[in-house]
Amino acid sequence: MKSFLSSLFGKKGVGSQPAHTGTSDFQAQNVLERALMAAPVDPAARPAFVQLVLKSELYVATPEAPPAARDRMLERDEMVNFFTVAGPDGTPLPALFTSEARVAEVFGGGTGYMRFNGATLLEMVAADGAVLNPGLDYGVHWSAADLATMLGRPVRRVIDKDTNVLLGSPAAPPDALIRDLAALFREDGRIEQAWLALAHWPTGGPAWYLDVRSNVDPEEVNAVLGEVIGRSDLEGLSLDIVINPPGGADGIGIQIKPAETL
Repeated sequence: MKSFLSSLFGKKGVGSQPAHTGTSDFQAQNVLERALMAAPVDPAARPAFVQLVLKSELYVATPEAPPAARDRMLERDEMVNFFTVAGPDGTPLPALFTSEARVAEVFGGGTGYMRFNGATLLEMVAADGAVLNPGLDYGVHWSAADLATMLGRPVRRVIDKDTNVLLGSPAAPPDALIRDLAALFREDGRIEQAWLALAHWPTGGPAWYLDVRSNVDPEEVNAVLGEVIGRSDLEGLSLDIVINPPGGADGIGIQIKPAETL
């Protein structure tokens, strides 16, 4: 999975490293856009940008413009047609925008649009991923796994029986993530043991690897962990989770519960 940090892009194209030449006409129109402009150059600003995306209003372009602007509630199971753009592999992805003006910049004046709460909209497009501000100087390509992480959902990875994954203690521990997990596990008796390691997969790059020992249903554990995943700083990596019954050999990496090694 591409991390959020490598998924930020400048005008050179989706997936390229963020860049700002100083000649851009992009001027921030709201708090979200100011955070978006800060994220490529300041790693410390990136977690705040992600949280702001979830709380802010985002826009999508629609094939038809209503006769007048109005607010309305979508009906359950109502279909909404969004304009799409080509993702990094050419797959059509929903085009999202940080303001009404950005819709017009990309698709032209008079284009229809709809406005959503950020978290609500990302839930709607989470299965496929999305592109924020396509073609503009500041934007993001989010894969489905990126959105799962942002929304507090564990990233599911299908492992073939012949797949070898290298696990080890991270040289630079993710202190904020460790603190958040330790605080959660300390108060939750359903989790008996847990270790956090850095995993290196044959494909897809590094990821955090959380080894949890619990007797409860894995979906119940995933729901608990989602609270941390959605708000904690993963430092640009995904979080892979394996859940097994208690006992057996100790896990690899930093022991979070019991927390003797912290």
